[in-house]
Amino acid sequence: MNTIFQFPPILENERIKLKPLELKHIDDLLEIALLPELWTVGVRNITSKDDLTKYISTAIT
Repeated sequence: MNTIFQFPPILENERIKLKPLELKHIDDLLEIALLPELWTVGVRNITSKDDLTKYISTAIT
C-alpha cells in the first residue's frame, strides 16, 4: 500500500524540522530545561536530568 502519510509525523522544510518528543531527546533539551527562568510561570520545577525525564515521560504517555 502506497501512502503519503508518515508515522510518527515529521514536519520539515529547509529551515526547521519538527518531530514528536521522545525520551531520546532529553540530553539535547537538558541544558535549556535547567534554566530556572523557564519554570517561573508553571507549577513544575526542573532541576535535574531525572526531573526532566519524569516530566517528558508524563507528557508523552
